[in-house]
Amino acid sequence: MGTLTFVYDENHRSHTAELSLHGELEAGLFQQGIEALIDEFIAYIQRTGEDVYHLEILINGEVVEESAFWEEAIHRFGLVDLSAAYLNELLYRAKSVRPIWLDEENPAARQAALCLARHCAAYIPYYIRYINWHDMDYEVHEYKDIDELIKRYGWRRETLQLAASRAGIACGQQGIWQFEELAAGGGLRSYLEEHHLLHGFLFELFLEPYLLHYAEVLQRSAHLHWPLEYVLDTCSDLLGALAEPDSASALLDQCEARARNFYAEHQLMT
Repeated sequence: MGTLTFVYDENHRSHTAELSLHGELEAGLFQQGIEALIDEFIAYIQRTGEDVYHLEILINGEVVEESAFWEEAIHRFGLVDLSAAYLNELLYRAKSVRPIWLDEENPAARQAALCLARHCAAYIPYYIRYINWHDMDYEVHEYKDIDELIKRYGWRRETLQLAASRAGIACGQQGIWQFEELAAGGGLRSYLEEHHLLHGFLFELFLEPYLLHYAEVLQRSAHLHWPLEYVLDTCSDLLGALAEPDSASALLDQCEARARNFYAEHQLMT
């Protein structure tokens, strides 16, 4: 059995959601909990419209860390689709309004996204979507999350996508430093060279998603302007970490040509 209750503290103007589950530790119990989060917690967020909601989880009267809850739900009981549904609700909110936080360090979407990515490399795109739509100017734990996932799985398509996102869409405060570390000490540059993947990484995994993302952002926010100069500066930073100057210059010219065509096709201000 599961119940979700909400308390508003007028003195601190804070909201607390308490998810209380009682019963045998089995898939059905965690399913009830996630369904309550989807049906009731998301609805409460929509009604109240705040940025921060403290979430407390109790199982048979004992407090459980959110990370442990998702580890059980995803790793032990395989509730991947339901967990992804909850994550998608939070990401929709982040895209359409703004990200939701559980405290000053933890966005509401982080633990579910990270546990999905830890469960299987094929689920890394969930974490990528999370960092793409979270405000990474306020990142706290994401640097180590990204390092962890790349070390866990090594270089493969999903982790290449993660690195490409970190270099651009999810750059935030520390993205370019982390990308430079991945390119050198993390072996990304040598991996791309060895497998002849630099061109595909640059255009398919980095530039195309980057342009599509900001086209969507601009579509949602009419007052926002994303100059072509920003795009080219980001491309230049990435190429500086991955290619020799002569090669980087030629590839940057190709990036500019593709970006200009994209801006023209989508009628974006340069």
